[in-house]
Amino acid sequence: MSVLQDERIALLSGRLDALPDLAQRKLDLLPSLLSATHDAATIARIDQALRRNARLLAAARDGIAAARDRLTAVKAVRDGLDVYGADGSRTSILRRNDMLERKA
Repeated sequence: MSVLQDERIALLSGRLDALPDLAQRKLDLLPSLLSATHDAATIARIDQALRRNARLLAAARDGIAAARDRLTAVKAVRDGLDVYGADGSRTSILRRNDMLERKA
């Protein structure tokens, strides 16, 4: 169970770089988990921890995808911008390289 707790802590703290090692630790523990006899309460706790971590992993994945999409959108606007006129025609406004960029 400690590997699942370590995984939970890594996910909650944003330490995604720790996940490959934790995944290997889980794989290493799998044979002993399958060969041992566990009571229903232990199996229920492991199942609950696995499901909780799966939700955290999905949230981390979704957060990374949202950040990637946002960075792509910002880059697209920085490189140029497409606007539409009253008649529906599209015009591209390209960013000039000699323009100053304001930073907050």
